[in-house]
Amino acid sequence: MKRHEFDPAVLVAGLLFLGLAVLYLLDASGAADIPSVVGAVTTGVGLVTVGITAGVTESARSRRRRCADKRAGDA
Repeated sequence: MKRHEFDPAVLVAGLLFLGLAVLYLLDASGAADIPSVVGAVTTGVGLVTVGITAGVTESARSRRRRCADKRAGDA
C-alpha cells in the first residue's frame, strides 16, 4: 500500500464538517435552536482556516525540500 504524506488541512476540514454535522443534528432534533447564520459563518471561517493551514503546510514542506536540496548539493 502506498503511503501518503500527512495533510493537516484535510484533518481540519474533516473536523469542521463533523462539527457542522453535529450542529445540524442538534438543530434538527430540537435539542438546540441554532440560527442558520451560525452554520454559514462557521463554514466560511472554517474554510478560511483550512486554506491557511494548507498554505502553512506547503510553505513548511517547500522550505524543507529547499534545505534538503541545498545539503545534497554541498555533499
